[in-house]
Amino acid sequence: MFVLGIDGGGSSTVARLADYAGNSIKTVQVGEINSTMMNKDDWIQSCSSILNHFESYVDRIQCIFIGLSGISRLKIETIEFLKEDLKKRIHPDAEVFIVNDAVLGLYAGTGGEDGIVNIAGTGSQTFGLKNGVEFKIGGWGHKFDHTGSGYGIAIEGIKSVITAYENRSPFNYFEKAVMDAWGEDSFMEMMEKINSGSSAKQIAQLSKTICALATEDEQARRIIDRAAHDISDAITRMSEAHFAGEKGVKVILMGGLMNQQDLFLPLLEKKLPHALLKVLDQEPVEGAVIAGLKAVKGSENGD
Repeated sequence: MFVLGIDGGGSSTVARLADYAGNSIKTVQVGEINSTMMNKDDWIQSCSSILNHFESYVDRIQCIFIGLSGISRLKIETIEFLKEDLKKRIHPDAEVFIVNDAVLGLYAGTGGEDGIVNIAGTGSQTFGLKNGVEFKIGGWGHKFDHTGSGYGIAIEGIKSVITAYENRSPFNYFEKAVMDAWGEDSFMEMMEKINSGSSAKQIAQLSKTICALATEDEQARRIIDRAAHDISDAITRMSEAHFAGEKGVKVILMGGLMNQQDLFLPLLEKKLPHALLKVLDQEPVEGAVIAGLKAVKGSENGD
């Protein structure tokens, strides 16, 4: 018998089949599953595309564990439809779980234990899991919160340019680099480009430039330090509110900003001395497999 873990939280979907010992049998990558944008027909088509890769194993899959982004915005009846549709495609006794994709990152990093995960990419959210109860801080969209994220870092950089322009100050090295990153040497042209339909993801790309500048520019370093402070503040809030401020709570760090772990990890270790910080070094789909195995073993033990 097998478990199928599916990571549907990114720009592509990764599915991994594993046996009950946790050995990977087969891994495939297909198109994006965006749970908040898809209708039922899209979902059926996407699931068929995934399961077709595991056709010879389908009748022996005991559990499917899926992590989806944006699941909190789905209605309960929609989630139930998605689960029942998958059961029809394998067998009625199979278990199907659909959860926040943050669970996958947490389990991939902790080996299936409770803890906290901070996802710092275009946006930022901090997710906690303790005794089966989920908690969330942030992740409500860039219009409401963007601190500790690539988008937030980019906005701070753009604001610096705006302030210099409004004060009629000459643009310094950092501010010129921000404009160069937009391919512009004119402030007004840069602002026109930003305000002409640039998405949050496109704006967040500027954070890569600012991270690179932080090795040599004090203004960039201050922005990075503020982002690290915002990340540590969210983790501290999560720990104090839902983990009783326990020392030694496992905290997994993931997302695009953690590609710059040499920049962020020392700052976070200084700000969070009692947390067990770890930058995720496993694929999130591994967390789906771990969660699926936990679910199967729990059912067998009557949990």
